[in-house]
Amino acid sequence: MRPREIREEEKMKKSKAKGRILLALILALCLLAAGCGQPSGSSGASKGAEPGETSGSGELEPYDLTWYVLGPAQQRDNQRIEQEINKYLKDKLNVTVKMNMLDWASYDQKLKAAIAASEPFDICFTGVGMVDYVLNSKNGAFMEMDGYLENEMKGAAEAVGEDFLNAARVNGHIYALPCNKEKAVSYGFVYNKTLADEYGIDMSDIKTYSDIEPKLQQFMEHNEELTPLFNDNSQNLPFVSIMEMGANPQEKIGMILPDGTVVNQYESEEYKAAYQQMRDFYNKGYLRKDVATMKDGQSQKSNGQFFTFPVNLKPCYADELNILAQGKGFTLAQVDVTDIYLTNALGSMQAISRTSKNPQRAAMFLELVNTDKYLNNLINFGVEGVDYEKVSDNVIKLIPDSGYAPNMQWMYGNQFLNFLNETEAPDKWEQFEAFNAKAKQLPDFGFIFDETPVQTEVAATLNIVKEYNNVLKVGAVDPEKTLPEFLNKLREAGSETIVAEMQKQFDEFKKGQE
Repeated sequence: MRPREIREEEKMKKSKAKGRILLALILALCLLAAGCGQPSGSSGASKGAEPGETSGSGELEPYDLTWYVLGPAQQRDNQRIEQEINKYLKDKLNVTVKMNMLDWASYDQKLKAAIAASEPFDICFTGVGMVDYVLNSKNGAFMEMDGYLENEMKGAAEAVGEDFLNAARVNGHIYALPCNKEKAVSYGFVYNKTLADEYGIDMSDIKTYSDIEPKLQQFMEHNEELTPLFNDNSQNLPFVSIMEMGANPQEKIGMILPDGTVVNQYESEEYKAAYQQMRDFYNKGYLRKDVATMKDGQSQKSNGQFFTFPVNLKPCYADELNILAQGKGFTLAQVDVTDIYLTNALGSMQAISRTSKNPQRAAMFLELVNTDKYLNNLINFGVEGVDYEKVSDNVIKLIPDSGYAPNMQWMYGNQFLNFLNETEAPDKWEQFEAFNAKAKQLPDFGFIFDETPVQTEVAATLNIVKEYNNVLKVGAVDPEKTLPEFLNKLREAGSETIVAEMQKQFDEFKKGQE
C-alpha cells in the first residue's frame, strides 16, 4: 500500500471513531435528561403528566382530590360515604376524595369565587346555568380534556357518545365531560296525582300549554287553600308555549328559529302571547300573589303543597321526584306537552380545574365514576344496609333518614349504571334509549355562541332580562304596559347588536357543516 493510501485509511478510522464517541455522548445525555425528568419511584400519574403517560413503576402516589358537586346541601353522613369511597379507591387510584356538596342557592356564587381566586381544586360540576361552561372554558378555568378522553377517560367518552362530545366543543376542544343520561328534553307538567285523583281531574287530555287552564279551574273549585299553578320563579316560564315554536328557550338574548333566523325572543308574538296568558292566570288566582318574591317555594314543593308546575321532562322524571316524596302522603305524575328535542349537551357536565395539581388522576377518577357500577352507585345512593336495601339485583329501597340521599343521579356521571328505586319503572333505561332515539334536532344543536365580541351588550341586556322577565313570566305585572318598556331598554342596551352577531356566527357554523 502506498504512503498516501495509508494516510487516507488512518484518517477514515479516526473519523469513524469520533462519530462513535459523539453518538455515545448524545445517548448518555438523553438518558441523563430522562432520569432528571422523573425521579425514581415517582407516580405514573404525577403532576404535569400528559394524557396517556405513565412512569415505569406503575405505582400511584397518594393524592387528595377535591370535588365540588351540586346537591341539597352537605349530607349529614357525607363523611361516612367519603370514607367508603376512599376505601374502595385505595387500590385502584390511591386517591382520597373530598366531596364539597353545595346547595343550589350558593353553588354558582361560591365556585365563581373559587375560580377567581385560583383556589386549588380538581373537579367541579358545570353547565349552562351553573359555573358557566363556555365562559370558563374560554377563560382558561378548565383543563382541555381531548387527550384524556382518548386515554384515561376512553370508557367514559364511549358511553357518552361522539355526538354529545362534539356538541360540547368550545373553539374546537372539549373542557368538560357531559353526563351520560337523557340526551333530549320535552316540556310539560308535573302534577300532584294524589290530589288529581281525589278531585277527579283527568290530566291525560292535555296537549298544549293552554289546555291546563280548565284543570286549574277545576282544582280551585275543590281546594281554596293552595294556588293550583306552582312557580317559585326558578322555572323558565313560559317555555312550554315557547317550545311549540320549535326553538330552544333561554334567558339570554338570541333565539334561533327552525329556518335559521336569529331573533330577540322577547320581541316575538309567541312571548307576548305567553306573557298575556300568564297575566290572565295570575288575575284568576291560579298563582300566588307573591309569586315574584316568594321565598318558601322549595319547601312548598317538597311537601306537595301544589297541584301542578311546568317543567322540562324526561322519562320517569316524576318517579325520581317520588323518591324524595316517600312517606309524605302524596304521589307525583307527569304529562308531556311538546315534541322531544335534542339538547345542547351542556346541561350537566364535570370539568377538571386548571388549578388541579394532578389532572391526570382527576381524569382517571372521572373514568371510574362513569364506568364502575359499584362506585357510581356508592356515590349516588350510599352503602347497602345503611342507606338502602336491595329489593332485587338492580332495584333498591331507600332507608328513610339514613343521612345520605342526595338524589342527584343526573349529575354524577353515567346514569345507565344507576340502581333503580322500587318506585321507578323497571324499564326506565330502555325508556331513556327510546326517548333519545325519538328526539328531533333543534337548529342550534352543537352551536356555541361566542359572546366575546358583544360581551358588554350581553351583560347589560341580561340584567334587564332578569329585572323584567322574572315578573312578566309569572304574570305579576301587566304586559301591555311593561313589555314595551322592557323591549325599549333591551334595544338601548344593544339587543340588536347581539342578534346580528349571533346570526353571523350561526351562518358560519351552518356553512361549516355543509
